[in-house]
Amino acid sequence: MLLWNTSLRELKMEVELHTTAEVKELLSNMEIIKRFPMICYEKDESRLDGKTANEIMDEAKTMEYTGEWMVFTSMGVIVGLACAQIEEKKTRNLYLKEFEVATDAQGNGFSNIMLAYVFKYARNHGCQYITLMAFDDNAFEYWKHQGFTVSPKSTERLRYLFKKV
Repeated sequence: MLLWNTSLRELKMEVELHTTAEVKELLSNMEIIKRFPMICYEKDESRLDGKTANEIMDEAKTMEYTGEWMVFTSMGVIVGLACAQIEEKKTRNLYLKEFEVATDAQGNGFSNIMLAYVFKYARNHGCQYITLMAFDDNAFEYWKHQGFTVSPKSTERLRYLFKKV
């Protein structure tokens, strides 16, 4: 089901919402798996050795997530994935569990379109904040650059960030 189309700098992107099982099926191809190293094999290429695509996806921790997966495509090719779950705490928040642009699609502005959609999704579901964790320095800097604030709960290893919707 097509939920949103946008054009930005002549980039056209579509997004569909999927379950974890559906995303696992979409990623059951070694060519696609290699384009999403964080989601599929945590950047550890030794996890690919001698395994089929289905075995790799069976071992991927991200395939245990609950929540809704957003599959972003451009010209029929998957260029980005995000997984989000709505949480009811003191406020209604959207917890962004995963957010990755395919390695061969980076640097083209896709992350900005994806993030705009995530914010629209959060607003449409009555969320007040988007929250996430950044594990590496590049991700941490990216999210700070996008206007996310570091939570006081953060540690050096687990950096929690949030931004008002």
